[in-house]
Amino acid sequence: MSARVGSIADNKLGGWYSYRSSKAAQNQITKTLSMELSVGNYNAIAIGYHPGTVQTYLSGEMGKARLSKNEPGTFTVDEAIEKMTSVIGGLKKENSGTVVDWQGKQIPW
Repeated sequence: MSARVGSIADNKLGGWYSYRSSKAAQNQITKTLSMELSVGNYNAIAIGYHPGTVQTYLSGEMGKARLSKNEPGTFTVDEAIEKMTSVIGGLKKENSGTVVDWQGKQIPW
């Protein structure tokens, strides 16, 4: 699981230094793993997945507030799982090494 905040190109607000850095590092690991899977000719892909804001303990009050306002990209756990399985089911080998969101759109580095 990744997050849009790991994107350097999409950073429009700043802040969250540790979280942003950890997700950017995770995205680098995903890219590196995808290269190794390709060279090893494995029948597998490596992707980072941004599920949006999911109402969980981690999202706390922010997640509850966004969900109650029906903000785009905010989901219950069940909705997030449905979206994730749908997106992952549609990925191809060319998607390996990328980060995609709940709509299947690639997130820039």
